[in-house]
Amino acid sequence: MADDTARCRSFKITTWVLAALLVVLLIGLALGAVAAFVPRGRRHRRGSRHHSGPRRPPRRGSS
Repeated sequence: MADDTARCRSFKITTWVLAALLVVLLIGLALGAVAAFVPRGRRHRRGSRHHSGPRRPPRRGSS
């Protein structure tokens, strides 16, 4: 009887440890997905060098 109780307790502890590891893994994946969508540094900034459409030719006679 004591052996069954120890086995049951060990099984419960193992189950909780595996569940905790799974939760940590899922939280890590979620944080990685969020970090992929957060703009970082100059790479994602739209500045004066960003052109969304066709460029206009320079005006003649100016300068």
